[in-house]
Order: sequence, then structure tokens, then C-alpha cells
Amino acid sequence: MIKNKNLIIVMPVYNEEQIIKKVASDWLKVAKTHKGHLLIINDGSKDQTFKILKKINRKNLILINQKNSGHGKTVVNGYKYAIKNKYKFIFQVDSDNQFSTKDFKKFWIDRNRFDFQVGYRLKRYDPNTRLIITRILRFIIFSLFQVVIKDSNSPFRLINNKALKKFISRGHTNTIVPNIFLSIFCYKQFKCRTLNVVHLERLTGVVWIMKFKLLKFCLESFYEVIKFKFKL
Repeated sequence: MIKNKNLIIVMPVYNEEQIIKKVASDWLKVAKTHKGHLLIINDGSKDQTFKILKKINRKNLILINQKNSGHGKTVVNGYKYAIKNKYKFIFQVDSDNQFSTKDFKKFWIDRNRFDFQVGYRLKRYDPNTRLIITRILRFIIFSLFQVVIKDSNSPFRLINNKALKKFISRGHTNTIVPNIFLSIFCYKQFKCRTLNVVHLERLTGVVWIMKFKLLKFCLESFYEVIKFKFKL
């Protein structure tokens, strides 16, 4: 039975056998420091990721294995787990080791002042296409919702139970880009802020979406964001 439900770190993972042991270890330390838990959801990895994770014997690690559903659905599953188990604060980060655990502290310090905090990758180690897409998305969000969110899809975010529970209860999770929807929803209805965070170069693994798939994903995402305008 889970006793301390102050903090849960939600981490989706897919095919990260080269780095997942280190990433899990780093974030388990953060979770332990703040008397919380690390929830890792293995999204049907085809490599040794899940086998490596099963060997980690830590009381504050919660491990879930599921059929491949995609990053967005996996994140939502983590959020729903957090709400179901009544965690007070929910932090989400990706498993590719592109974020520093050191940045967590400045989010945690102000957890009671803000309902939602999201990290802005000021110097971002991603292909130029992704950087351009982020700028376009920023413009679309401002045009449709009149809010400025520098990095709406950033996988480095802290949210309290109240805001996340309301978001999920409104049925806004049936999307391939739940974190974008969550950012917009919170910026429209709650007290939020954006903080600069360190973004590291990806040294292992493979980016899950590239070239034509990336273009298709972006077009679908932009369309969903436009539809979301009429659901708020």
C-alpha cells in the first residue's frame, strides 16, 4: 500500500535500454528526497528496457508495463494513475536523459504558489524542424487562446492535483498531444508560470518520430489544437 502521496514523478519510456538505468536512478533520488514515488510506464519497448527496469529494487519505484500506445496515451495513463491514487503533486519528465534533475528544485520550491509550472528549453538540442514547429505552435496557441506559452509541449512540468483532476474530468485527454492541451487549459484557468530549464543533447536511443511521420503528426496536432478551441 502506498503511504506517502505528496509527489509522483510520471515517466513514459520506450526503447531506452542504453540510458534508462541511469535516468531511473537519477529521478529515484529526487523522488526519495521529497518522499515521493517514481512511476515509470513502459510503452511496449522492443529492446531490453523493461528487463532492466524490473531489476531495480527500490520501494519508491512503481513500474507499469503496457502494450505500445504512443507517448501521449502513456503520459495520460500516468496522469490518471496519479489522480486515482490521490497524489498531491504530479511531475512529468521524459526518459531520454535530456533534462537535468537539478532544475526540479526551483519548481518544487514554489509548488504551493503555482498550480502549473512548465519548463522552457531555452537552448534546445533538437533538429531545426522541431524548433520551427514549436514557434508555429506558439503562434497558433496565441492566436486561438490569447495566451503565450513558450514551450507548451515541454516534457518537464509540475502540476497540482486540483488542476490536473479538473483537466482530466473535462475529457480533454483523448488526443495525441495531451501536454499541449494541458498547458493551454492551465494557462486559461489556473495560476501558471514558465521557467527556463537546461536541455541536454540526446546521446542514446532513437527519436520516435521523424520525417514524414513528423509532418503527419504535426498536421494532426495542429488540427486537434484548433478543435480544442471549441471545447474549452
